[in-house]
Amino acid sequence: MDVRQIGRELGVLYVLEGSVRKAGERLRVTSKLIDASSGTQIWADRFDGPLDDVFGLQDRITEAVAGAIEPRLQRAEIEHAQRKPPKNLSAYDLFLRGMAIQDVTPEALRQARDLFIGAVASSPGYAAAYAMASLTVMMLKTQGSLQANARDVEDGLHWARQAANYGRDDATALWTAGITITYLGMNPEAGILLLDRACMINPNSARAWSRAGAAQNYLGNAAVAIGNYERAFRLSPQDPLRYIDLNGMAFALMQAGAYEEAVAWSSRSVSEKSGWALSQRNFAAALALAGRLDEARSAMAELLRLSPTLRLSMMDEFSGPLRNSDYAARLNDALRRAGMPE
Repeated sequence: MDVRQIGRELGVLYVLEGSVRKAGERLRVTSKLIDASSGTQIWADRFDGPLDDVFGLQDRITEAVAGAIEPRLQRAEIEHAQRKPPKNLSAYDLFLRGMAIQDVTPEALRQARDLFIGAVASSPGYAAAYAMASLTVMMLKTQGSLQANARDVEDGLHWARQAANYGRDDATALWTAGITITYLGMNPEAGILLLDRACMINPNSARAWSRAGAAQNYLGNAAVAIGNYERAFRLSPQDPLRYIDLNGMAFALMQAGAYEEAVAWSSRSVSEKSGWALSQRNFAAALALAGRLDEARSAMAELLRLSPTLRLSMMDEFSGPLRNSDYAARLNDALRRAGMPE
C-alpha cells in the first residue's frame, strides 16, 4: 500500500516501516521513517542484536526514531504536536514567522525576538514563544552584542522563567529556559535543574542532552559534558543545529586538556556555521592552547572582524559562568596569545 494513502487513512504525518531478518540467534531490523504527505524518506537505519534481547533492540529503535524526528522537523511543528497552539491564530503566525527567520546575526535575532514577544502579547502563557524569545537574547550575548545592556538581559531571564513556569511538562521549553538561565543569567546551578528535568521528560531529546552538556561545562564537569554531547550526537547525528554541539564538545575537550581534539571539533563547528562569534572564539583559543599560534592569530582576526568590540576584559561575561577557575585562566591566556586586545 502507498505510504501516502496509509498516512491519509490513519491521519498521521509520519510512517515507520521496516523489516526483520533472523540469522541463527541474531536479529537484524531495518527501519525507515517516511513523510506520509510526500512519501519522502527522512531517516533510515539498521539495528543488530541477539535474539534473547529483543526488547533492548526495540528500545534502541525507539530512541533512534525519536532522536531522528526532533531536529529534522521545524521546532514550530514540534511545539504544535506537544501542546495545542493558542486559540488566537495570529499569535501562532507570529511564532512561525519568528522561527522562520531566526539566525545568529544580531539583526535577525532581534527581529525574531520581537515576533516571539508579539506572539506572547497576543496569547499570554504561550510557553514556546517565551522560550524562543529568551533564546534569542542568549544568542545575542554569544555574538558579543549585549555588553552593558542590562535591560535585555533582564527581559531574557524573565522570559526564560515564564517559559519554565508555563511549560513545566514541556521538554523544549525547559531546556531552552535552562540554558538561558545558565548562560545569560550566569547561573548553571539553577539552569542544570531545568535541563535535567527536560532530559527526564524526554530522554530522546538530543537538544536537551546537549544543552545539559553545556551547563556541565560551566560547572566544571568536563567528563560529564563530553558524555552528554556523545549521547546527543548518537540521538541526532544530523541535527541542523549541530554546530552548537560541536562547539560545546570542543569547549569540554579544552577544559579536559585535549587541545588537538578540541581544535578538530571547533574547526568543524566553524565550518558548519560561519559567523558565530562564540565558536570562532573557541577555535582561536583551542589553536593557541595547542601551540599553533599563527593559526590562532588568523582565527582571532576573523573573530574581531565578526565582533570588533570584544576585549579580554569582557571575557568573564562573554565566556559564561565558568566555575573552573583554572580553566578560565588558561582560556584567557590562550586568547591573549592569539592576539585578543586587553
